[in-house]
Amino acid sequence: MRGLTADRKLDLHSEARRAVRRVDPTARCRLVLLAVGGPYPPFLRSLGGGLVSMLVTNAYFVTLTDQAVYIHRGSRPQDLPETLYEVVPLDRAAGLIAKVKRGNGWNALFLRLPGRRRPLRLNVSFQSRDELESFVARIRKSTAQAAPAAQAVAAP
Repeated sequence: MRGLTADRKLDLHSEARRAVRRVDPTARCRLVLLAVGGPYPPFLRSLGGGLVSMLVTNAYFVTLTDQAVYIHRGSRPQDLPETLYEVVPLDRAAGLIAKVKRGNGWNALFLRLPGRRRPLRLNVSFQSRDELESFVARIRKSTAQAAPAAQAVAAP
């Protein structure tokens, strides 16, 4: 997903929204984050570039809706959301973000997914930095709003 043009980025966002609607037709997509899973991209370039990175990485599409976070995975040559990787309801998304590393060219987002020992590393290009910041802010905001509501329900 390196060197995305604005048109290609919009096409990928539309594909991710369609993939979410195939799973849940009532979902309202609020944000789509494009990412690449696998090792640090400049490291892959040092090993030989294009073909090596195509073999060891996957494209990820993180879509935030009103009710959940949908994570789709796709193969690198097509960069299309092919399989549903995980769905995390917003009320259980409190610990979803394990860590965020911000860099000049690439940013790393580590997602702690249910049932997995290690966080999933997603490399986010500088071209999607605004979406990364919005995603992190919205997840933290939604979990902060959900915490008082959960405490009010639990209180006798």
